[in-house]
Amino acid sequence: MTGFIKPEFTPFKPIDPGNIIFPPCWGPVIIDLDCKTRILWVMDGSLDMDPISGFSLTEAKSIVEAATNTVHPVEITTAHRTSGTGCDVANFTFNGTHSVGGSNRNIHYYDQIWIFSIGSTSNPAFGALDTASELPEIETFMNNKGGVFCTGDHGDLGASLCENIPRVKSMRQWRQANGAPSMSGLTRIDTNVPNPDFSPDFDLQSDTLAQRIYPLWQGEFDSDYLPHPVLEMPNGKSVTHLPDHAHEGRCVVPSPLDAAEYPTDGGGAQVSPEVIAYGVSGGAGFSASKVSITPPELFGVIGAYDGHQASIGRVVVDSTWHHWLNINLNGTGAGTIDGVNQDGLYDALNNPTPEYLEIQRYFQNIAAWLQPNRFIICFIIYWPCLRWKWPFIEELEPLDDPRLLDLIDLGKSVEKQILPYRGVSGVLEIVDSVLHLAKAPRSLRNTYNMLYRGKETTQLPGIFRKEMVVQAILGGVMNEMAAKLPSSEQETMTYIKELVEKYSGKDESPLHDIIAQGARRAMALIKEELAVYEKDLKAFSNSLK
Repeated sequence: MTGFIKPEFTPFKPIDPGNIIFPPCWGPVIIDLDCKTRILWVMDGSLDMDPISGFSLTEAKSIVEAATNTVHPVEITTAHRTSGTGCDVANFTFNGTHSVGGSNRNIHYYDQIWIFSIGSTSNPAFGALDTASELPEIETFMNNKGGVFCTGDHGDLGASLCENIPRVKSMRQWRQANGAPSMSGLTRIDTNVPNPDFSPDFDLQSDTLAQRIYPLWQGEFDSDYLPHPVLEMPNGKSVTHLPDHAHEGRCVVPSPLDAAEYPTDGGGAQVSPEVIAYGVSGGAGFSASKVSITPPELFGVIGAYDGHQASIGRVVVDSTWHHWLNINLNGTGAGTIDGVNQDGLYDALNNPTPEYLEIQRYFQNIAAWLQPNRFIICFIIYWPCLRWKWPFIEELEPLDDPRLLDLIDLGKSVEKQILPYRGVSGVLEIVDSVLHLAKAPRSLRNTYNMLYRGKETTQLPGIFRKEMVVQAILGGVMNEMAAKLPSSEQETMTYIKELVEKYSGKDESPLHDIIAQGARRAMALIKEELAVYEKDLKAFSNSLK
């Protein structure tokens, strides 16, 4: 599988009938095997995959691979710039090929690249990214909509691999000379949370207390505010905690934005990165000396860039890989505090703390958000499955001439089924793809989607709220599915399988047409409702004369 190379937004990809699996839903459903999210983790220096090392990423990897908010599997390949204990690939280069399980690959096999770098050298001979030979491959990967995650630590740590990557280089500070926080003294960023049970100690990073972070919420009204998708919890709340550490880095929004680095969207607006969550420095210190306690400071802890709006890949940056290491998550390699062993974010019964469950969701959300937007088909293909899932299997009778309220009510039920898997932001991305198939204007697609503030929108009249538009679109698609697909589950599955075989290598199929027709019907009913509203409003206005 290569990087996504089409210049325009195309959420659907040709399906290979030889590559199908049957994942569980209510019953079997056919899905493209390429819906597997393939992620490459790249490390250097002392960062590795040794399960008994504190500076290992083994627990974080297991969390991402166990993602529950996606409908397809996650496969992580680990690579190291030199040897790297426990890594799948040694002596990795971004412009070379590598073998995994007897298969030769390059970086374009993957959908995402995650870089955890501790190196500070700028010399390729000692492990730094070669800007002449390696950087062009990464740039091509990102321009083909590949997702990238990068993190380092305090000072210059991480600059070796990250300081020259487009957008990554300006969304986080990578050199102390350019403002990156230091390791020690009052200029460091210290998020260690004071623990009343222990004396001040560096190993507070491995106790059960996590730092509080402050997400940036987006929207217009209280009822439709959302955290960024990377921080969204399935209950409509946000991730509000990360592991703490005594010296972190800093994420930023560059100003001014370089035009070459940050291209414009389809409407000509330059797409900017965001700091999507802030942390607070000024915690516990790590000695008994008051001098070590830093002044309070708000800093960017997570940054994100929605490259899909500009037809390129998305980017996430994190202030430190200490949010990901075993020593911070499970206490591996930590010392003791006042004679008590530190077991990370696990309680006395060895269960993850509530804060740790949030952190795990953050890890998994990154994998879901960074995937190329063609992956939307991996969820849309579940619509035929939903049709034969309760309550639709018992209650759904397709309507030949539905009213708008019929579609909204049906859409509410569809939304309820999707939310546990994708969250609100995932629902919005699915509807955006549906409207793309229906050839809806970008201004309308932005109107209901509070995640894309500042973009061209269509003003909604007072009688409509954004969620009503979303639910009408979802209901329109489900009603059309029920009307056009066969009348039994088994016949539907057979029909879908035949579509996979018949339309192999093509960009669209009758299933896509059904989806588009359902959306167009919903939009037509909204238009009719608005015409009636306008007529009634005019009549009422005339009566006041």
